[in-house]
Amino acid sequence: MAQMPGLIFLVTTYNALPALKRCLRSIEEWGRDIPHRIYIADDASRDGTRQHLRTISKRKKIHAYSPSRNIGKAALLNVLADRCAREPGWRVCLDDDAEITESWTRNLARHLPRYSSASIIGCRNIDHAGKIYSAELILGTGWGNGEYDIGQRNYTRFCDGVSGSCMLIREDVFRKIRFNETMRQQLEDTDFCFRVRRSGGKIIYCGKAWVRHEHLLRNAPFSMIARNKRILSPRQRTPSLPASHPIDILYKRILTHHNRKNWPAMLADSRQLAGIDPAPYYAQWLAGLALRKMDRQEEAFLWIKEALKARYLNPATRARMELALYGLHRTIQIV
Repeated sequence: MAQMPGLIFLVTTYNALPALKRCLRSIEEWGRDIPHRIYIADDASRDGTRQHLRTISKRKKIHAYSPSRNIGKAALLNVLADRCAREPGWRVCLDDDAEITESWTRNLARHLPRYSSASIIGCRNIDHAGKIYSAELILGTGWGNGEYDIGQRNYTRFCDGVSGSCMLIREDVFRKIRFNETMRQQLEDTDFCFRVRRSGGKIIYCGKAWVRHEHLLRNAPFSMIARNKRILSPRQRTPSLPASHPIDILYKRILTHHNRKNWPAMLADSRQLAGIDPAPYYAQWLAGLALRKMDRQEEAFLWIKEALKARYLNPATRARMELALYGLHRTIQIV
């Protein structure tokens, strides 16, 4: 049996001391049987985080770093990666508002040798209300956002990106690829994943493992997020990255067909996607939209009705589909 690799936790924090304490408690509880070290970078917090880190670093195996000014999450992760560069083991980039769980340890951390071909591994992010915040990233977007978690995202597959809230990175990756510090925070994980994929690296989404994620938005104005989206947009328009999974390829093709208003091609790919996507409701919804554009109202009604059978839909998505279904029903009756 392959030896269990050690883990190097890279935790970034900013003005979230209560959340950080919960994060560290989760590592202490669920990581106690796995060799690990913890590196924490505090981004010039003003809530007592620096003083707290000084206290706990004296009595625990925690390496703390606090810059004199706020430099952003991306830069903090690069600094922490440099500080642990000589230590063997997978790097676990963990947000201060994320908590590892027994599921994460049992289904992922204990089985890392089987994922030795991967450059990055991610997992499900579940909020405190039991909803999915993110599964894998598709088109740079956290997939499954807002869905009730009833096991529909418990699959494992190669993908083009995973959430940086809890992202495992093989130790040699940081020698070649760094986080883009101009992005500071928000979408820096998507950018990093895309560049790893472009270099030929593999990314695995392990849905059997999950972390609890509170998702605190701090110090990230909408102007910064909009700018980061502009940085990402050329990469999102790329038809496919090297050896992408068929699901990712089809979603990108469907987006291209939609933008070009090529409804027959969008319908064909949506039908194909519905046959392979483990949670097919969105592909069914897209097929219904394409059929509606082609004035095939009765078929569109049936596809959207099928999509609505998914029990895990978030209220906003369900309401949008029901509204479309109501409109189609009235149109069919009038005709």
